[in-house]
Amino acid sequence: MKRLLSLLAFCCLAFAACDNEKPSVDIIKLSQQVIEVDFEPNTYAVFVTSPYSWDAVAKNDWIIINTISGIAGTRELQFTVERNEQLNIREGTIVIKNKDAGLYTELSVIQKIFDPILNVENKPVLEFSCAGGEQPILVESNFEYNIISDAEWLTFHKTSTGLVVTASSNLKSSRNANISIFGAKYNIGCSVISVIQDKFEPNAVDLGLSVKWASCNLGAAYHCEYGDYFAWGEIGVKDYCCLENYVYWTDINGDGHQDKNEYTPLSDIACNPQYDAATTNWGENWRMPTMSEQQELVNACNWEWVSDGMRVTGPNGNSIFLPASGYNYVYDHDQGNIGIYWGSTPNTDDNEQASVIYFSRDFCRVQWNNRYCGFMIRPVLD
Repeated sequence: MKRLLSLLAFCCLAFAACDNEKPSVDIIKLSQQVIEVDFEPNTYAVFVTSPYSWDAVAKNDWIIINTISGIAGTRELQFTVERNEQLNIREGTIVIKNKDAGLYTELSVIQKIFDPILNVENKPVLEFSCAGGEQPILVESNFEYNIISDAEWLTFHKTSTGLVVTASSNLKSSRNANISIFGAKYNIGCSVISVIQDKFEPNAVDLGLSVKWASCNLGAAYHCEYGDYFAWGEIGVKDYCCLENYVYWTDINGDGHQDKNEYTPLSDIACNPQYDAATTNWGENWRMPTMSEQQELVNACNWEWVSDGMRVTGPNGNSIFLPASGYNYVYDHDQGNIGIYWGSTPNTDDNEQASVIYFSRDFCRVQWNNRYCGFMIRPVLD
């Protein structure tokens, strides 16, 4: 009997405790019971009027309470909502309660549906010169959209106003590509932009000399681009140049050191497609300059150091720019400080060497240099 009375007493107390924690909208009053918020992240506020102190707790993890408690009177309750990236309205609840008095009220938070926006500038075609470069595309979007292309020579980076498309230089025939801009997450369709890049066509500059000089280096698409390093007599580009991988040297003695008799003897290689990289890569009308033509360029022209290279002005006032592209021997060296450019003429007294134009900001001259080193080539046209 005593056990039954004890059980009944416990149930009454439990019921009374539950009954005490009840909604009390007339005691803990809110300036509004329901608040509608935007899908973008933002901070909002309501006013709580209560004769008691209170605590605020959010039932949803996308609602962050900034004012977690307040004292009696009329106080501001601030909270922040995270971005709603769902394609439906979501509802949340903030509970404001006083534990001691067993009173609470609730604020309903209704967040608007996310409205994805993706507006792409009407630019059906982007055209690039062979030198490449950058072009902007205006894109208005409120989410992370997708960009893909079928070309490795195109890269992208997003900006505050859209994106920038970068095309690398083109040393071959004209080429085409497509860029697709779309919203995969929200199933927003593609905007497709076509890209066209001109083919590379070397330009010959008449300086008033015996030959015309190219406006850019072999392997470059514009005048200040370095281009490719070549070992003398080799027509292909290598990862690096050194004695050990030079095609026309054989370590006959097996000592790892060069001797004159270990080099393949070659006469002037100008216009020979087997050895002249300019002829092979640009066509039969182009070739490497001879030593005498290099000397003519040095002696008959005005050389002026500008912007990490030499502006070479001919007797007729026309000019070319030779970048100080340094040289390659296993690694790249002295870029921006010196320029070394191959000629087609070998040293008949020393089979290890061939002619070069060598310059820094203080001098320019024609001299001999080791054939296995990686230097630039500035082609000429008869």
